[in-house]
Amino acid sequence: MTHRAPFGRRFPAVDAAGFHVVLQGLCWLFPADGDPVALAPGDVVFLPRGQSHGLADSPTTALADAPAALTAVEPADGDPAAAVTLCGAYTFDRARSHPMLGDLPEIVHVPARAGRHAALRAVVDLLDGALPFLRDGAEAG
Repeated sequence: MTHRAPFGRRFPAVDAAGFHVVLQGLCWLFPADGDPVALAPGDVVFLPRGQSHGLADSPTTALADAPAALTAVEPADGDPAAAVTLCGAYTFDRARSHPMLGDLPEIVHVPARAGRHAALRAVVDLLDGALPFLRDGAEAG
């Protein structure tokens, strides 16, 4: 999804494990509890229990409800105020979920730092490389 400033979206809680990957630009994550967290390209946010949260261009931008259906990625066209994120969720049978999920915090933020998390960085780079295909309105499955 391409977000153009000013933007502030509130995502409701879901019965799934959600995620956001910042592919381009900067944005802020608003956890249900706690202070906003700055996100940069390559950062990954994992919400193991689908907690409600928000994304915005600034820590002071008000949040509005996110659309029911997210749109395809549009090109940022060099817009420095645009952020491109890949968002999704994994559904699973909670009765059979792995006990480790219960031990994770509500939000897991994995920042992109040079030299760290090389395997995750490779996955983010692959997702970023897929943007031209997603821009054409293709669905990721």
